[in-house]
Amino acid sequence: MLNRKLSYSVLMYTSGLLSAFGLLLAALFQNQLWMILCVVLFLRWVGAIRYPIYSQLSNNIIPSHVRATTISLLSILDSLFDLVIFLLLIAFALEGIQGILFGGAVIALIGSALPIQQREKLPSSPINR
Repeated sequence: MLNRKLSYSVLMYTSGLLSAFGLLLAALFQNQLWMILCVVLFLRWVGAIRYPIYSQLSNNIIPSHVRATTISLLSILDSLFDLVIFLLLIAFALEGIQGILFGGAVIALIGSALPIQQREKLPSSPINR
């Protein structure tokens, strides 16, 4: 439904910026439990929107004859980047929960600024043997 009006790239950038904004709000209003609860639910909603869009972008970009291998390698890289991000958040954790939330907002903002490359879906051709 959302893709009818907006492109995948616009949806990914917008949802990333909304995530960063939600984390920033949580950091600013950390003493109000209802605000934190609303932000957590909001982030789950944004994640529910982002996952299918990311899957469709991956399917459009990665050719079908190497898709399984490429997705496996991307999963390994994803785990490595998770480790790097968690190590970066340790530096923010010195400030407590507010520091972690600000750090998460900064990381989400950096991730939202990364370019998304799209290519038109090419007709699949049989693999040459």
